[in-house]
Amino acid sequence: MTLSRARKVTVYLVVSALALVIVVFFASAEHWRYSRQADCEKQVDARAREICASIERHLEYACCGHAIVSPGYRATRTTVKNVWCEQRIEQKDATVLRALAEARDWRLSSAAESLLRLLTGRDRYGAVESEASIFHPANSSYLLKGGCPRRTEG
Repeated sequence: MTLSRARKVTVYLVVSALALVIVVFFASAEHWRYSRQADCEKQVDARAREICASIERHLEYACCGHAIVSPGYRATRTTVKNVWCEQRIEQKDATVLRALAEARDWRLSSAAESLLRLLTGRDRYGAVESEASIFHPANSSYLLKGGCPRRTEG
């Protein structure tokens, strides 16, 4: 069975239009600044606002989540490392990170929880990180392997 010329043209136009919509959708993702916002200005604590703003800046755009298409900004391993290094996370930040880990925005919550895991060496349930975890320094894929890049003040 062959398609008529008119049907071929229609199919071609529909597929082309769909492809154009997809290209425009993904090309304009960087301009969706609102999707990166985690309402950091609502944080009462100044340090929480700083860390939150850093997380917002370092969220990365991805078109897919875990096994589903869900375009948007996410906290990635790179996000966590960049925030850790930029904010110079220390033990005194643990309380702030625990509060941020309870945030309504799942991206903020996820990043803060990962920062806490790096800081404490424990998972969300309080168990010591396994050597199989990227949060354990003995793991070959340790998140902070190689440390933070040196800053040049100038």
